[in-house]
Amino acid sequence: MCFWSEKKPNLTPIYHARIFLAQRRSMKTLTELAADLNIPYYRIKYAHLSGKLQEPEKVGGIRIYSRKMIDKVRAYFAGSKNNP
Repeated sequence: MCFWSEKKPNLTPIYHARIFLAQRRSMKTLTELAADLNIPYYRIKYAHLSGKLQEPEKVGGIRIYSRKMIDKVRAYFAGSKNNP
């Protein structure tokens, strides 16, 4: 059987992102970060869209938060809870 006739697995971008996250345990997606901070995900998304928080890197269209970005988001929302 030739290499071009072998069936290759259909790897979606989400699958690639999950492989990437498995390699980097300190990174999180938007929904995982929101769950850890106990806030709705759209509040974080709105902070990015309004320019209050820097946009994180995206892998396959999914926001991937590094440890440094997680700390920035946590500090931003800790300050906003004190000032409603």
